[in-house]
Amino acid sequence: MPVSALQDMAVLVHDQGLQIDDIDANVSTYELRTEQAGQEIVKADTYQRAARNRKCILLTIVIIVVVVLVLVVAQ
Repeated sequence: MPVSALQDMAVLVHDQGLQIDDIDANVSTYELRTEQAGQEIVKADTYQRAARNRKCILLTIVIIVVVVLVLVVAQ
């Protein structure tokens, strides 16, 4: 093999090594982002449950007020 072919092959191997490093960095980044997304989903679920509970409590209060008003007006 001529020397230039070996040099070309060395350049190709080096470039492929850089591409593999880039892929590895991307995988690490997306792994971290996926973990953070899971944490955000847990937070969102907690907030949604709290909001639902507040709506139920508010609805119960409104129903009680309406029933009291109906009883007062009916007398």
